[in-house]
Amino acid sequence: MRLLIGDTVQCDPQLQDEEIEALLGTRSTLMGVAAECCRSMAAKFSRSIDITAGTMKQSWSQLAKAYSLKAGEFEALAAMGGAGAPYAGAISIIDMQSNSQDPDNPGTQFRVGMHDSYYPVSPVGPEEDIAEAGAPLGPK
Repeated sequence: MRLLIGDTVQCDPQLQDEEIEALLGTRSTLMGVAAECCRSMAAKFSRSIDITAGTMKQSWSQLAKAYSLKAGEFEALAAMGGAGAPYAGAISIIDMQSNSQDPDNPGTQFRVGMHDSYYPVSPVGPEEDIAEAGAPLGPK
């Protein structure tokens, strides 16, 4: 996270580890958390005033603007990335079992009536005549 937001100077961290950990729980994507970190730093630097002393100048407002812009960039990346990875269900046995036991899961359409025959179709091949055998219509 520190590498993304540019907070890589060990002797002068802009955010404490605890602050980053707290922000990790606020968003679902890494880019979203980076945007929150940048917003936090922008708020921090917006409280500071610009100082000019002779030829030396400290522009804290420029730093706040830069972090605000960076937060917008991370926000755009978070929106493009989405909130999660695609899900391909029933790849593992445990996944299939948990899906079948979930009461909120509507089930798959492939299972509903997959082997049912609703049409009276004549047999294919040398089977005996259904009408003569008295058997019900449909597959055996």
